[in-house]
Amino acid sequence: MAGARKVAIITGAARGIGAGVAQGLAKAGYTVSLVGLEGDLLRQKAREIGDGAIAFEVDVTDRYSMGNAVEGTRERFGRIDAVVSNAGISNFDLLRTMAPEHFRRVMAVNVEGTFNAIQATLPHLIESRGYFLGVASIAAAMAPPGMAAYGASKGATENLCNTFRAEVSHLGIDVGVAYFGWLDTDLVRTGNSHKGFSFVREH
Repeated sequence: MAGARKVAIITGAARGIGAGVAQGLAKAGYTVSLVGLEGDLLRQKAREIGDGAIAFEVDVTDRYSMGNAVEGTRERFGRIDAVVSNAGISNFDLLRTMAPEHFRRVMAVNVEGTFNAIQATLPHLIESRGYFLGVASIAAAMAPPGMAAYGASKGATENLCNTFRAEVSHLGIDVGVAYFGWLDTDLVRTGNSHKGFSFVREH
């Protein structure tokens, strides 16, 4: 693998943080694999990046599909050096009124999606002595009202990645956690349509 271009997988890469990370890594010389639900948008982003990009339409909560995307990336580019587990969703609702299915879906995408990314990519990261980044949020520490599912999921993501780091450090794999705040992404813009969300942001 010496001398080959490094390869990164980014989940939730159709828009927002994931799309920006994919573009940034491509500019830094990485070949990138864009993974996420919005197939048309993913493929458009991959075309914009050029020959050093590929797109996989995947629900990260589906272990089989996630595994296929990882193996497809490896088959196409020969290696995997970095993973950015960024796919995430939120809802804005109080605990007393939140629908259980909304809570479960946020936890599934944000936590189980990261777990699936870890297990699917780990053999390749061992081989490359690579890097895994889990995208958490300042919500992991702030516990903002109305964002219980999101905050809990990001706290769990943080803990999951910290445990992962301790378990694989002897294998030469580095693991990081990103704590983003109120970035101008679709997730935040959508939330601003709710008066309560805007109040939380402002205060």
